[in-house]
Amino acid sequence: MLILLPPSEGKTRPNKGPVLDLSELQPFARELEQSRRQVLKELVNTSKSEEAMEILSVGPTLAETVGANTELETAPTAPAYAVYSGVLYEDGGLSAIAAQNGPSPQVEILVCSALFGVVDLFSRIPAYRLSMAVKLPGLGALASYWRPHLEPLLDALAGDQLILDCRSGQYAKAWPGHSHHLFPVRVARIKNGKEQIVSHMAKKYRGMVAAALLKQGRDCSISEVVEVANSLPAVCQAQLREGSKGSYLSLVVG
Repeated sequence: MLILLPPSEGKTRPNKGPVLDLSELQPFARELEQSRRQVLKELVNTSKSEEAMEILSVGPTLAETVGANTELETAPTAPAYAVYSGVLYEDGGLSAIAAQNGPSPQVEILVCSALFGVVDLFSRIPAYRLSMAVKLPGLGALASYWRPHLEPLLDALAGDQLILDCRSGQYAKAWPGHSHHLFPVRVARIKNGKEQIVSHMAKKYRGMVAAALLKQGRDCSISEVVEVANSLPAVCQAQLREGSKGSYLSLVVG
């Protein structure tokens, strides 16, 4: 099975480690090397410019982070699960499970990335600042840039696998994947007797499900994914539901 994740805006900068080697970055190291190199070059150059903060859509508190973008080609790297430090990875427990269990041959976890297109959870990357919503000079909107590069590769990789889609909307634009067995994960909680959609903290529960599936380490049917989700103490009810765009995994949390 395949699990698709968003990156986190917050990242932990590695103190030491080898520098980025795009020729080794999985998946699709050979196929995406030049595309990744082009985005990396544009990000480094943009981050050196006076317009960097505006182009990257960040405020003055992130000036140091943008400055670090200028050194990405020589910055130390760590496994992606250790670099991404947001709610999904830390509060959801995914980073800890990934560190303990390592990769699973039957549960492939890929992170959609504005810088790399898509990156395996265990590939080594530096900390960077770049959103898929950004328009880089010379490349334009990054979701539009990545889509023709990712589409044939992810279409072939996906095949008839079950795909659990934990991505946010802007990252899904780079590869919608609607023609495949793709199940988005939506999170709600009960308030005043009615379900209310959970937005930011939904990432935590998506991370919990991804962590549980990685720990289990075996290919699953969607009914088995529902069982795994229902086994989580933080989930009140997990079920498969039908929406206007197809089936999705619904998590109701306390």
